[in-house]
Amino acid sequence: MTNGSFTATIPANTSGFKVEVAASTDTITEGSESFTLSAQVGSTTAVAGTGTITDATAALAVSTVSSPTAAEGNNLVFDVALNGSSTSASTATVTLTSGTATIGTDTGTVRYSTDGGTTWTTATVTNGSFTATIPANTSGFKVEVAASTDTITEGSESFTLSAQVGSTTAVAGTGTITDATLRWLCPRSAARLRPKATTWCLTWP
Repeated sequence: MTNGSFTATIPANTSGFKVEVAASTDTITEGSESFTLSAQVGSTTAVAGTGTITDATAALAVSTVSSPTAAEGNNLVFDVALNGSSTSASTATVTLTSGTATIGTDTGTVRYSTDGGTTWTTATVTNGSFTATIPANTSGFKVEVAASTDTITEGSESFTLSAQVGSTTAVAGTGTITDATLRWLCPRSAARLRPKATTWCLTWP
C-alpha cells in the first residue's frame, strides 16, 4: 500500500471482492473510531464505505495508590496510578477517611497534581471527598495532604485515601503521620540528690 492506496487484480468472471483491514490494539481508553475505504474500476466513479473500530480497552480505572509516611508539619504525597490513559479528560473521585488520624484535625490543605508535581491544584474537600480532573493522555496523578502539627505527645496516626474513576472499583492507600512533638526526659534522681541544683532535661522528636 502506498499513500493509503493499492491496486487489486480482479480475475475474469468475478463480480466482487473483499478487503480486510486489521484494527490495531492499544492501551488508550477512547470512543469508536472510523475511516473510509473507497474503490473504483478504471476511471469510473469511486464508491466508499465506512469502517468503524470499537474500543476494546478496559475502562479507565485506578490501579494502585501509594501509602506515604510523613511527620507532623510536613506533607504526605500519594501517587495514584491509572491502568492506562484516555483520549479525553476524565474525573476521579478522591476520598479521605479518618482512622486514628482525624481528617480536618490532623490533616490540613489537600492539593493534587496531574503533571508529576510541577503544578498543584487546591482541592475543595466536602465530607472528605473531592473531584480531580484528569487531562487526556494522563496515566496518573498525585495527591498531597498536609499533616497538621499539635502539642500532643502521641504515637503515629493513620488515615486512608481512596480514588476511583467513574463507577470503577475504588483503590485505597494508607497515609501515616508520625509524631513531631518534643518529649522531655528529666532524671528524677537529680532533683532528689541535689534539690537546689539545676536539672537538665533531654528532648527528642
